[in-house]
Amino acid sequence: MTLKIGLGLRRVAAGAGLGAAALLAAATPASAFSIGTGNLVVDFFKNGAEVVLNLGAAPTSGGATIDASTLSLPSQFGGTLAGAQVNAFAVRDPAAVFTAPPAVEGAPKANIILSTLGNPNAVSFQQTADAQAQIDFPGSQSDWFFLLKSIGAANGSSILMNTANTLWIASALPQSYTSILNGSSQNNIGATVPISTAGIVPGLPGGPPGDVTDFSLPLYEIVQDFVFDMDGNPVDVKTDVASLGSLRLVPEPGTVLLLGAGLLGLVHFGRRRDA
Repeated sequence: MTLKIGLGLRRVAAGAGLGAAALLAAATPASAFSIGTGNLVVDFFKNGAEVVLNLGAAPTSGGATIDASTLSLPSQFGGTLAGAQVNAFAVRDPAAVFTAPPAVEGAPKANIILSTLGNPNAVSFQQTADAQAQIDFPGSQSDWFFLLKSIGAANGSSILMNTANTLWIASALPQSYTSILNGSSQNNIGATVPISTAGIVPGLPGGPPGDVTDFSLPLYEIVQDFVFDMDGNPVDVKTDVASLGSLRLVPEPGTVLLLGAGLLGLVHFGRRRDA
């Protein structure tokens, strides 16, 4: 019975998020945003706007870093990431299957990468499959990654930027993170997982507006797996959880400028003492 449940998980999960399929009824202009297999996609949400970044291949350890000083931001962000919600997602191998033993050969194997300050061990094998179906599912035309790639060219209103690795979009856009994954405003991948995947980017304590302190949000990989008895027969289903490090933000320009001003001040003070 357990084996049948495991084999059927991805079939059931494939139906998740079908409500978004209606988006495909209307043709959209060719988009630029691209997502390859195993890419890590990060979403910042603030004041009704979202900045979506493709950071490339998801890490296997050591985490990933975003240099906030290199980011330009839509006007809704007020020039800073401070106060923005941030989430990160990837699917290492959307078409992963079990390769042994023969009893489960070829059975779908769900896997997701997510950011969370909660306990990733609270995510069950069923929730892993349901969450992957929401993020990136083979052949699906209603998961978030597919819908992101279907967003059209910038139109000056709901789509402010669309390049190969960056989107600026309104949170009300049907393909947005807010519309697809932010289930009941709980940041829990379409209400499929029991933990929030989000963090809030803090400001630099005591600093001027625009400053953001160093910030990190842990990344985890969760993989659906089987438990086998001594004879190699599948007897249970579980999830394996691995830490991938953290998604780290480095300070924004205001912080860098303050540091530079401080160093210049020290140099000037040193020269006065030597005079």
